[in-house]
Amino acid sequence: MSILEESLNENIDLRQAKRVVEKQEIELESGNKSFKTDSMVYKKQHAMAIQTLKHLASVSKRLAHKENAVEFKIRELWRNGEACHRQMTQQYRSLYAAQNLVEAAQSKFYASDLDQFEVNLDNLTGALQARSKASREYILFLIEYNKTLVDLHKIKGSLLAYNNMQIEHDDQIPK
Repeated sequence: MSILEESLNENIDLRQAKRVVEKQEIELESGNKSFKTDSMVYKKQHAMAIQTLKHLASVSKRLAHKENAVEFKIRELWRNGEACHRQMTQQYRSLYAAQNLVEAAQSKFYASDLDQFEVNLDNLTGALQARSKASREYILFLIEYNKTLVDLHKIKGSLLAYNNMQIEHDDQIPK
């Protein structure tokens, strides 16, 4: 081969090499863009994952706070219910004693003479008032006790089950 042919071949080889290099540069640039795109997607996904974790931590913290509040409310309602039950029992005893007092005053009133009428009438009236007051207080504590029980079942989420009730959903209703 002549020098001219060799230089021509070298020139062709150079051109081919240049094309190969240009092609590789283009692939590298597009790969770089792809890498940059992948990198951006990864960064966005990473940022979203971190944001989701922070949100979950925040929700978990709020949930723990609400659970503590519910536990506190249940304990408070339980103590209130016990106190109402004690007071209701005490008022029932007072009502029972007042009823016995009324019965004794009535029997004394009906068995008395006319000269003791006013005294026995005052005694009977006082006994009836005491029974009325004891009855009213007993009923108030009974109402408070029942309200506490309802609140306790409401907080626990067992109010419907306690009353043998169930909510039907659309998928449970026969068509």
